[in-house]
Amino acid sequence: MKKLDQNKVRDSLRVASKDAKKWFLDKSISSPRSDWKKVSCIAKNIRNIVYAFFDEAGSCIYVGVSKVELKKRIHYKTSPHAKKPWWRKWKTVNVLEISNASDRLFLEMLLIISLMPSENMKPAGRNIKDVFKS
Repeated sequence: MKKLDQNKVRDSLRVASKDAKKWFLDKSISSPRSDWKKVSCIAKNIRNIVYAFFDEAGSCIYVGVSKVELKKRIHYKTSPHAKKPWWRKWKTVNVLEISNASDRLFLEMLLIISLMPSENMKPAGRNIKDVFKS
């Protein structure tokens, strides 16, 4: 079997993450912070999601996944988003419903690579050129 060059793997991930970003931004529902408290807010009504918070400049702050509504997820004791310093900075949230848990995790990782969110720590954003380096 021919050995695959790490650069080819990185290039594939670069392309896949770029395409995943375009797809997510095209297919997801975007909601401004001003809608957060409305009864019809998307964060109250959709489960099994991939979500991304953006600041006023359009930079990604945080990417995550949840099997429960986002309004519930932000208060989890294991990672209470609403208590984090970045919580006050977000202006827009994008949400995409994806029923399969593995698909959600896969998309989350691709979005972390492409969007480079400032507040993701586990896993953190990583420059694609550094992936698989010893």
